[in-house]
Amino acid sequence: FHLSGTVTEPAIQSEPETVCNVAISFDRCKITSVTCSCGNKDIFYCAHVVALSLYRAPDPTAGASIDDENCWHLDEEQVQEQVKLFLSQGGYHGSGKQLNLLFAKVREMLKMRDSNGARMLTLITEQFMADPRLSLWRQQGTAMTDKYRQLWDEL
Repeated sequence: FHLSGTVTEPAIQSEPETVCNVAISFDRCKITSVTCSCGNKDIFYCAHVVALSLYRAPDPTAGASIDDENCWHLDEEQVQEQVKLFLSQGGYHGSGKQLNLLFAKVREMLKMRDSNGARMLTLITEQFMADPRLSLWRQQGTAMTDKYRQLWDEL
């Protein structure tokens, strides 16, 4: 998560107004890097970093605030590649578990009325339909493996 902003320090008697560009990066609820155009390199965060963090309070690591729009980018190519990879592993190496986690994510997204949930389910379905083993099983009249059938049932 990355937070950036401009902090204006008001003018005081002999000092003019100061405008600082601040950037803060977070990972797993911890600040990982800070930059401020004030140039302060102290062990403690400068007042501008603190001000931006407080302006973003209560917790700048928590992501978007409740009033922010919740429009998230869905990396369609990544979803397609992951599902294709999991299917190619034939249910081994935890791939079935990974696909079940994707299904759980779709359910969670749909429950929250996230419009990407339906698109993600469509992408997963398309990869299942494009799996070459599906047409092979159909042509040969053989049954799917149990693991693969369970994934289809979940889908």
